[in-house]
Amino acid sequence: MTETRYFFFDIDGTIAVSDEPPSQATLAVLARLKKNGHKRFICTGRPLCDIPSTITRIDWDGVISGCGALVSIDGKELYRSVLPYRLVRRTVELLYTHRITAILESPEEVWWIPGAVPVPDFVLDGGSRQIDPARIANGTQAQSFTLWAADSADMQRIVPDLINDYTIYLDDDDRYAELIGPGQNKGAAMMRVLEHFGAGPEAAIALGDSNNDGEILQQAGVGIAMGNAPSALRHVATIITGTVKEEGVATAITNLGF
Repeated sequence: MTETRYFFFDIDGTIAVSDEPPSQATLAVLARLKKNGHKRFICTGRPLCDIPSTITRIDWDGVISGCGALVSIDGKELYRSVLPYRLVRRTVELLYTHRITAILESPEEVWWIPGAVPVPDFVLDGGSRQIDPARIANGTQAQSFTLWAADSADMQRIVPDLINDYTIYLDDDDRYAELIGPGQNKGAAMMRVLEHFGAGPEAAIALGDSNNDGEILQQAGVGIAMGNAPSALRHVATIITGTVKEEGVATAITNLGF
């Protein structure tokens, strides 16, 4: 009998582009993995409410969302972590003060914060609402922030006020950042899933393309970085494959013999 392997797939830039469906080649690989008894999981920085139907209609074995803040297996919630109310409020105040455009994400809703950079259309078109510190309720299930700054200096001005309270993923030009709770990352979430199934990290294969995939690619038995991945991610990967358009996911998994 073939040993069960656990595959963890990032969405954006890995199995799909934006809200488009995966390619036919990727869908064929996912179906083949299921047929052969392997487990397949979404592992995304997106909040649960923002995962498109083009992805959720695939019969996954589980979902990791919010960069590890929420883990569900077979539709049942295994783990949930939320940011402390006072931290969320203080962070929103800081973003308003420095005019950093941002979204605040929860599994059920996304809110936006205006700043020097226009709020992206995909945020406004998704039915999100503006939020300010006074409207943050004590029971808000916030899990992460995504930030856009007009220039790198603006972002660097606020990082010292955030570094002790968040794990921060910055892009290469320091104008885009993701903030998640300390200890919350895709690698930690993967370990929770593996523990649930009684498996070790050597049985895991993780695929991703951005800085928030660093921990999971390092911890998995095989870490696959997409061809468009930043240099920091490429350095920790076991394998570097092609981009989405180059069918990188299908190529890498097929070349591994799955």
